Parts: sequence; structure tokens; C-alpha cells
Amino acid sequence: MTGSPVGKNQVNIDHFTNGQLRIEIWSQTGVAIIDTAQGPFSAVQGQVYEVTLCWDVTTGATRLFVDGTQFGATRTATGNRSGSITSFRVGGGLATSLSYAEIDEFTLYNQSLFLADYTPLTSPILYTRSDPAVATTGSVLASAVSAFTAVTTESAPNTVVGYQLEINGTKKWWDGFAWSDSDGTYAESNTAAEVSTNASSLSLPALGAQVKPIVVLRSVDGLATPDITSVTLTYQLVVEEPTAPRECLVYGFLQDIGGDNIPGVTVYAEADFGFTHGAHVQRSGEDGRETTTTDSEGRWQLYMVETETIALYPYRIVVDPGDGDADVYTGLQVPDAVTCPFADLTTRTDVHC
Repeated sequence: MTGSPVGKNQVNIDHFTNGQLRIEIWSQTGVAIIDTAQGPFSAVQGQVYEVTLCWDVTTGATRLFVDGTQFGATRTATGNRSGSITSFRVGGGLATSLSYAEIDEFTLYNQSLFLADYTPLTSPILYTRSDPAVATTGSVLASAVSAFTAVTTESAPNTVVGYQLEINGTKKWWDGFAWSDSDGTYAESNTAAEVSTNASSLSLPALGAQVKPIVVLRSVDGLATPDITSVTLTYQLVVEEPTAPRECLVYGFLQDIGGDNIPGVTVYAEADFGFTHGAHVQRSGEDGRETTTTDSEGRWQLYMVETETIALYPYRIVVDPGDGDADVYTGLQVPDAVTCPFADLTTRTDVHC
């Protein structure tokens, strides 16, 4: 605290570049009453300290307290500090430069405070300055994001909020040109308006992706934090119905050794194992059997779901004349085609028909 004119009735608590915490008390004529170092003090950037200087003008006993604990020895000296002070400045020293610290509270007492009288103030809440992120515990299945809004309490530039979107576990942000992977920091986050404006250009799979908002809280000085009331993500889920796979008409002819047509013979196709192909569910064995009978020309035909595009060989075709001597063809794959003669069916290489 500096009186006016400068140097007279001045009280300084200086933290020098060599780490020393020093007391300076000056008389009304600008003569130093106390000018002494109390010891080294290692201050941590961003941490709040309560510093108290107590000078008994009668006895001259002078004590310095940091967070309620006396710092350094008691210094004793008296001097004349009477006379008028027309103004005072907090935060300056003998020179005109201001301090490089923030002064949160300043209190003057008209009596001497001793250790037994001292009650430290409640320490302020300190918030991390590492830009912590808050995320919802769950996500939504979305095929598009159409809007994004947030209700917060901020005081820029000291307390601000940034947003990212997590898509299937990967954080994304709008970099000004496109949606890019984010490192999760405030530097690679957006305002709610930026997210909402560019949401339509966020490319998501047609069958949907797991989406959830990420909120990054920034506190510049650690003394305040932004508050979040709500975050609203408007999304769409347009799931494409699986298309039915192609059915292929598989056909063949049945003749005897003399080349004559054989009518009335049962021919059926079934799957050795069940499988799903798009919207089609194929059951195994008799539950999924397709049956026909050869006509007068010995011709037979069956509509069978193709399995070429899913690389399966599930089928067997049985020609059963009813005499107990049926011909069985297994390990068959039906091509993705409109028609296919029985002789052209692909057979798994380890199967011998």
C-alpha cells in the first residue's frame, strides 16, 4: 500500500525474483522503519494465498502470516507514521509498476492482530485449469444430427465451454472446413452454434452410429467455472430395411440310361445349417425344405436363395425316386443369378457329390 506522496507512510510486502518475501514499512517522512527479508517463499502459480502483515505501532512488534502461519521472525521497530494520507494505491510499490498477482480481498484493521486472534478466511474453491471434459454415460444411435443447443452460464474469456461429438468412440470437431478427429482439448472443440450449423455435414452410417456430446469446461484462473444447465442433441435414426436377396431358379432334367424322361420323381432342396441373408431367414433341414416333382419331360425347378454374395455352401439337393436309393448332392452354393442349371451349381471343393 503506497501513500501519497509516494514513499511516505508506505507499506510493502515484496516477493523478489530471488524468492525472498520482504517487509518494508516507511515513516511519514519516507524513512524506512522496517526493511527486512523474512525468508524464501515458493509460490505456486494459480494457487491462492492469504497474506497478513501485523505491526504494533506501540511496541513495534511486526509479524508476517501466510495462510495463518507466521512466516519468518518477529521484527521490532517503531517510527512516526502520523500525518494525513490523501490517497493510497494497492498493488504498487516504490516504482510505478503493478504487481504480477491478483488481489482478491483487501482488509485494513485498526488494531494489532496476533497469532491467537488470527482466523484464516475460508479458502476459495479452486477449479482445475486442465480443461476437463464431461460426457453422458450413454449414447444414442443416430444416422444424422440435425441440431445442437446448450444452456450454460459462462463469463468469457475466463470461463467458457467447448463441445465435441463422439462418434463410435472417436471425438470429432468442426475444424472450419470439415469434421476431423479431435484430441479432446478445448483448442479442438466448438461452440454450440458451430456444432449445430455444421451438423448436417456430419457423415454417419445409414444404419446409424453411437453418438454422444462431449462438454469441455475451461477455467482460465481456476477461481470460477462455467455451469451447464442442459445440452440438447437433435438426431435422426433412419434405418434401411434389409433387402431380400435374389432368388435363383435352379432347374434340371431327369432321364434314364436310355435317354427317356422320368416324370413324377421327387426333388427337394434344404440347408445343412440355418443362416440369415438380408431379410431372409433360412431354416435348416425339413423346416426350410423346398420340394418339387419332375414333369412329363423330366424337368424340375426350385427357387432357391442365392448364397454366392455371402460365400456360403449350405445347400443339398436330393433326387428321391422313392425306391430307397436317393441321390444326394451336398455342399452347394447358389449363384447370384436369375437362373442356373443344376449342372452349373458351385460345389465346395471338399465335397464329392
